[in-house]
Amino acid sequence: MPKPFGQLVELLAQKTNIDASELTELFQIKADVSDDVFTKFETKLATLIDINDAKHNNDLHKHFKALSLNPFDKLINEAIEQGLVDEDTANDLKANVNTYDKAKKLISKLSEPKVQAQAKDSEPLKAEIKKLNDEVLKTKELYESQIKDLNKQSESKLMQFQIDTLLSGKEYANKDLPKNVQILTAKTLLEQELATKKAKVVMTDSGLKLVNAETPELDFTDSNKTVQFNDFVDRVLASNKLLQVSAPPTTVVKTPQTIINQPVDDNPAAVRNQERLAALEKIG
Repeated sequence: MPKPFGQLVELLAQKTNIDASELTELFQIKADVSDDVFTKFETKLATLIDINDAKHNNDLHKHFKALSLNPFDKLINEAIEQGLVDEDTANDLKANVNTYDKAKKLISKLSEPKVQAQAKDSEPLKAEIKKLNDEVLKTKELYESQIKDLNKQSESKLMQFQIDTLLSGKEYANKDLPKNVQILTAKTLLEQELATKKAKVVMTDSGLKLVNAETPELDFTDSNKTVQFNDFVDRVLASNKLLQVSAPPTTVVKTPQTIINQPVDDNPAAVRNQERLAALEKIG
């Protein structure tokens, strides 16, 4: 049965949220709408929704979400096809239906080789830098060691020179031996005694000094008394009878003088004196 045109207008007003009072003139139109046409309008209008309803429509949400994510899915599939990821990662991406999750995993996986490649590329440079640093450090330590050794050698030579000078100034007992042999013998005995007494010779601003070999910060002492180096040398040389012993002072021996009277005959004056003494004795 045909329906009046006003009923169709009312249906349109309901679907479009238009106030029916604003469509009064349309209701006045005298026309009939066949059931077939009315049904078509009714069916089509039933599928129409307003913007607010559309925002919360699940079908529309799925449609537009898929429409916006399809390009990402396409890029992910291309990355898989190009072999940019390993087989396990590719299978994981294909099985995952969440585009956001797939994109996140793909980006992470693609970043990983890059980071590794960068780290790998930097390894030779790091190794070269370490090698250079080690060489610089080794060279520095070598030079410092050489300078230290040279200082020790220089100090040792100067100290030995001072010891030789001191020993060469001594008066040795055996004059038949060459002076250098005497000095060498004296130095050998001195070194042996230093080792026995656990003493050590060091250089100071005031000259050679004896210190404790085990504790160089302490002076060398013997019987709780500090021993001077020169006194130590004299003691060692004297105990080994290397030094010349001073000769004792010369004693002047007074020899008694004998007065010898010459014979009177040889002295005319004496003869006359004898004659006078004899004459005086007779008178008396």
